[in-house]
Amino acid sequence: MVVTDPPQGETMAALPATRRAWVNAAWLEDVLPVAIAASVIGGFALVLALTPIGSGDFGQWLMTSRHFSGDTVPAYRELTAVPPVVPALLAAIRSVIPDPVAALHVISMLLLVGLGASLYVLGTVASGSRWIGTLSVAIGLLLTDRFTELFAFGGLLQAGALALGTLSVAAFIRATNASSTDRRMWWVGVVSLALAALTHVGTSTILVPIGAAAAVVALLARGPRRLRTTAHELEAPLVVLAVIGVYWLLFLRGASGGFVDNPASLAYRGPDRLLELLFSRWPTALVVIVGGTAIVLGAVRSLVRRRGDGYLVLAAWAFAAWSVFGIATLAGSATDYPRFATPMLLPLVVGSAAACLWLVRALAGYLVELGLRSAARTTVPIVVLGAVLVATPLAIQRHDTQAAFYELRDRSSLASAAAWLDDHLVEGQAVLADTRDAKWIEGLTGRAALFSQSVRYAFRPMEWQRSADADALLRSTDTLTSGFIAAQFTDSLRLGSETVPSGLIVEANHGGEMLSMLRLAPTATSLIAGESSTTTAELSPVRVTRQSLETQARVVTVWAATGADAVDYTQAVTAWRDGTSLEIEQRAPGHRMASVFSVAPGRSVSSVEIDGIDRSAIVCFAVVGASEPCLRISASQTDARLSEAPGGGIRVATATSDQLDVLITALTAGEAAVGLQLIHPPDVADRYQVGGAVLYASDPAYAARLRRLEAIGFRETRTFGAYRVLTRSPGGGP
Repeated sequence: MVVTDPPQGETMAALPATRRAWVNAAWLEDVLPVAIAASVIGGFALVLALTPIGSGDFGQWLMTSRHFSGDTVPAYRELTAVPPVVPALLAAIRSVIPDPVAALHVISMLLLVGLGASLYVLGTVASGSRWIGTLSVAIGLLLTDRFTELFAFGGLLQAGALALGTLSVAAFIRATNASSTDRRMWWVGVVSLALAALTHVGTSTILVPIGAAAAVVALLARGPRRLRTTAHELEAPLVVLAVIGVYWLLFLRGASGGFVDNPASLAYRGPDRLLELLFSRWPTALVVIVGGTAIVLGAVRSLVRRRGDGYLVLAAWAFAAWSVFGIATLAGSATDYPRFATPMLLPLVVGSAAACLWLVRALAGYLVELGLRSAARTTVPIVVLGAVLVATPLAIQRHDTQAAFYELRDRSSLASAAAWLDDHLVEGQAVLADTRDAKWIEGLTGRAALFSQSVRYAFRPMEWQRSADADALLRSTDTLTSGFIAAQFTDSLRLGSETVPSGLIVEANHGGEMLSMLRLAPTATSLIAGESSTTTAELSPVRVTRQSLETQARVVTVWAATGADAVDYTQAVTAWRDGTSLEIEQRAPGHRMASVFSVAPGRSVSSVEIDGIDRSAIVCFAVVGASEPCLRISASQTDARLSEAPGGGIRVATATSDQLDVLITALTAGEAAVGLQLIHPPDVADRYQVGGAVLYASDPAYAARLRRLEAIGFRETRTFGAYRVLTRSPGGGP
């Protein structure tokens, strides 16, 4: 329907009543819904343009786009496995807008517009009402935060796949409702589905079968008599659709497995996490309940009328997505919640929009019964516009909070530090940094970075090993790990050309992730002889022995004090292949032993249970992932006694023995990401050719990290705002 303005000089009041009513109806039903939807989409796109970005995912996609623009990329990255659509689009944008951050803002805005427009189109064609399309946009972008959060943490590939997959389904619904075969809509649906399959593996794994199901409904809607003729008319798009299906079977279905079967997926990205996302905020929970009810009622009506329409497709979409989730739950597998949440929610958004419009029109009908026909005519626009005006500032505030969590600490200084290092390091040298900063360094320079990231966000064994090595280099002077439990020495003392590690952090595997649990400081071990007591911090290093065998890895340090209070002290820390226990052996001839295992920084104890008979204690910590991490601490000596220390730690002491053997066992371990190994930081720096490091000076751990890195040859070279740049010559030593 085309809306025309009244002739020049002719007021609305002067128009005939029938024409005036027609103009009002056309404006309210055709133009105003589009204007409101466009305002919501455009307004949120402007918010994205003004919101600082910083998530490591943004840096990662920036790095991937370099591959498509012919720039250098880190050699260890397997970029051929990354779907090409969004990185290629970002590369094209960067060819016009060289500033990388500005280019990321632009592509975020484009993807937001695409996602919002596809929501509007789906809502409109599925229901036949533009108001439902507008309400779909408002609910999707303003009421629930699941879609806008994609742009806070950098889920650009998923946003693109959602937009294309939704457009594909909308095109097939439009083809279903058409009175004749609409080849253009079929091509829009097929091409959009093909692009979605090349945009994000996880999302496309779900959306491709849904798009194919929508195409089948559109084909069957032509009726059995016309099926052969229709198939002949659509031969080319159906062939392309079949190719997409083969691609899904051979590649997408298998490639998505890495998102749910890495060692930490189930404990940290399991069904409970997904349900928490969908039901922890009442607006999203309301969308799930109301939208699901509306879709079921609409699908039942379609089945009763024996008619394939948009509600039937939406019902098939919701049923498929939620069934996959149900199967994953029953099978005890992970869901990779960022991949599942939005495809599960999207059809329910449209269903909620339909329910909202039904309620508002019911209100309008009630006003008609009261004789308020004029008010009834404007009820829908007023309610929708009012709801949008109320929800918009709340949605923007929520998005700002989400984006602030991912924001870079000092973007311009980081960019300057990255550029300086890229100019001064030789080709092939890598940069050590925190995860988020490192991904931006890769994206800005194309130079390899070494960083430690959570196992649940890494999907290749090589990434797990790189993370373990980076963590050892950044946080320890030596790391001993079985993959299930680890000892990180946090300090060292120099002994000639050798360094003797001291201080100890015990890390344990909890659901596939290594978490710092306990701390054994040099001042926390006391050597007691009569009334005198000496801590190991007062001793001098004598020697260190590092052993890395097939079945065990071991670090033995020897310390001594001379003079009147002569002491010889030996500490041996041992981990075993496939073992969940770490043994700490302490010996000081002629001295009783007492060690306090305190709670590691950032961790808090939830419960302590001490068994005096078995000389053991079970310590559990605050929930991480799906459950509480727990350790068992036990002593071998019969005269050993365990007691609770201030702050929730455990004190282990002997009454007469001059040796103390403590076994620490991870009770909540998941699958190991790495195997038994002894990681020595100088070896890591040489193996990865780490020539520079970027550290954040305001980090409380900065001084300790600087001290450890300086011990293996790094030197603080430049300052860029809050960042400090360290450099190390190849094979550099202290």
